[in-house]
Amino acid sequence: MTPDIGMTQVARNASCSVLRDTLATLMVASVHTRQAHWSTTGPNFAGLHALYGSQYEEIDREIDLIAERIRALGDQPLRGPIQSLLDESEIKDGTFLPASIGNIKHGDWTDIARRILADNEKISKCLREYIEELEGKAIEDCASAQILLDMLIHHDKQCWLLRSHLEG
Repeated sequence: MTPDIGMTQVARNASCSVLRDTLATLMVASVHTRQAHWSTTGPNFAGLHALYGSQYEEIDREIDLIAERIRALGDQPLRGPIQSLLDESEIKDGTFLPASIGNIKHGDWTDIARRILADNEKISKCLREYIEELEGKAIEDCASAQILLDMLIHHDKQCWLLRSHLEG
């Protein structure tokens, strides 16, 4: 059935397109953050391990919110094979960690933290653009924009936490 929620089909399609891009970016970030959670070593291990764990749990919650919003708008969250996620993601680096992950030495935790910081910074930048798009006259989807605004607050905070680790 077609949703009768006060949005035109054109507006719902446009919202879903923005939300699918968000979903793809978050899914790649979730994988990266899990890799960091499992792979970090060094003097900041305990703090970063806990931080990454809470980050990927929050990203997974965001993924579910976005997918459910897309369904509420009458569309499917994912289209095509998993490769399409990498194609649609704003985070383009699908090969996140070095091949020699088993040989990480003390100090390499900073490289991993910088990569996770870069993912969160990219997400924050994209969310700002997506919010503007969703609130624009062509779409006017304030509900989806609010979901992304809540995510923006979270990712801005994650950037601060990661910068604090790296500055310490």
